[in-house]
Amino acid sequence: MSTEHPHPTPSRPVLRPGLSVYRRDDTHLQVGLDHPVLVLPDSDGIRGLLRDLEIGEGLGLLSPDAGVALATLLDADLVVDRTEVLAARDDRSGRELAALAAHGPHASARVKARATCQVALHSPEPWRTVAAERLTTAGIPLARAEEPGTVTLVVSTGEPPRSLLDGFTREDRPHLVLTLYADRARLGPFVAPGATACLRCLDAHLGESDPRRAVVLQQLEHRVAPTPCDSLLGQAAVALAVRELMSYAEGDRPATWSATLTLSAALGEPVRTWPRHPHCGCSWG
Repeated sequence: MSTEHPHPTPSRPVLRPGLSVYRRDDTHLQVGLDHPVLVLPDSDGIRGLLRDLEIGEGLGLLSPDAGVALATLLDADLVVDRTEVLAARDDRSGRELAALAAHGPHASARVKARATCQVALHSPEPWRTVAAERLTTAGIPLARAEEPGTVTLVVSTGEPPRSLLDGFTREDRPHLVLTLYADRARLGPFVAPGATACLRCLDAHLGESDPRRAVVLQQLEHRVAPTPCDSLLGQAAVALAVRELMSYAEGDRPATWSATLTLSAALGEPVRTWPRHPHCGCSWG
């Protein structure tokens, strides 16, 4: 049976960027402030280990308790390779260093996953340019024109035409909807056809309290003039939309998965989840 540790020690181990060591009480030390955080017993050996991990120039001879503490730190993903940290600091976008701070030894795989996720944009200007810039900052490439990409971001000033989104659902294309209004922005839902609620599901739920809503929505197909929107809220909402796509690219479930978040001058309302509606065609199989 192999005795190799599931988290091997990096050649130049150092604490994740942003982590510091604190005294918690007379007998304990604490790595990190809130999250992540790890409490370790205080001893000469563990203090020496943590000093070495803050400097990142290599480890001295480990005492038995320091060896246990190192294994605990590795299991908690709080230790990375200093070579990766130095390389990340050369990245002017800051995304690699931020990924190391957030995900430790898993950062490289997450950043690479973003680069393989191509986003198709359906958006008017200036929001198309804003979204493209934010995607570049995140390290997520744009799909080529007319290509479906891995996922689609739909930015609409005012309610989007349902026929456009119906097409994405029929084509089994994951998509995130961002709707900008004069005084608010609605982020979501993130639609994975066959697995989540779509925008028609939201319409059906809302139609239960407003029976004529469907009649009004049908007239959106002929709307020409764009809805004016708050530019600052719009930019914040686009940034959050791209952050949702980043989560999806990295293999996490977006917060707007079958849910919506409304941003306004009050900053934000709780995320509202939406189950698939039995009367919506996306639920018929």
